[in-house]
Amino acid sequence: MSKKKITIIIITILSVCLAACIGIFMFFKIINFFAGKIMTNTLSTTRATLYGDVPESKRMLVGFGERIAQEISYGSKEGDTTVQDYLDAGCDPNYCLMLREDWCCRNPLMIFNTAAGYSTYFAEKPSYPDVQVFNELIKVGADIVSATLN
Repeated sequence: MSKKKITIIIITILSVCLAACIGIFMFFKIINFFAGKIMTNTLSTTRATLYGDVPESKRMLVGFGERIAQEISYGSKEGDTTVQDYLDAGCDPNYCLMLREDWCCRNPLMIFNTAAGYSTYFAEKPSYPDVQVFNELIKVGADIVSATLN
């Protein structure tokens, strides 16, 4: 075989390999594009129906319960609605709702039985967000006795 034929064969093989790589790359880019569109639509639909079948009159109670569970484990962030904001808005410190149904989801103090799950072992200055939430609820009159009886 001549050098010219070998060069043409090598160039052809390299061109086919390059075209295959570009084709595979484009295939994944197209799949990723459509997956992104599907996820965006699904997430926006999910966010629009966050409360599901909860009547609008009870959504504040669900938000109150979910905020309590969030703050017990992670504390509050700047700009977020806090447990204290819900209490200031008139929420009962002895009653809330949560998106999941469980034995502890109706009384804010009962949420403490399952929600606290942080680790402070390696923290230089550990924070205990659940203690702050507990104190806020007790300060406004949460009933510890009724929480233990439910």
